[in-house]
Amino acid sequence: MSHTQQHDIDDRTLDALLRRSRPAATVPPDFHQRAWQRIERNNAHAGALAFGVWLDQLAEVLLRPRIALAALATLMVLSGTAGTLSGNVTVRQAALERYVAAVVPPHDA
Repeated sequence: MSHTQQHDIDDRTLDALLRRSRPAATVPPDFHQRAWQRIERNNAHAGALAFGVWLDQLAEVLLRPRIALAALATLMVLSGTAGTLSGNVTVRQAALERYVAAVVPPHDA
């Protein structure tokens, strides 16, 4: 008997042994439905993870020194501008109230 013939016989014997040793599995009636529910839950969870990964990548970019410095400078300019605009509105409102108080005499009750 040649080596390849012996190898073929061993393969057939092993295949037969493996087929006999497999347990017969019974699947519950709602197995497919429960499996798909788990898959859908995992997909929903994966979406949340994807957002977390996206957020981590954004933080990584924003925390680079050049980007962080540019963002800080931009925020300072914007906050200064907002403060100036808010101050102008407050000053105009106060001036209007003083004018009205000077022109219209107070009513005594």
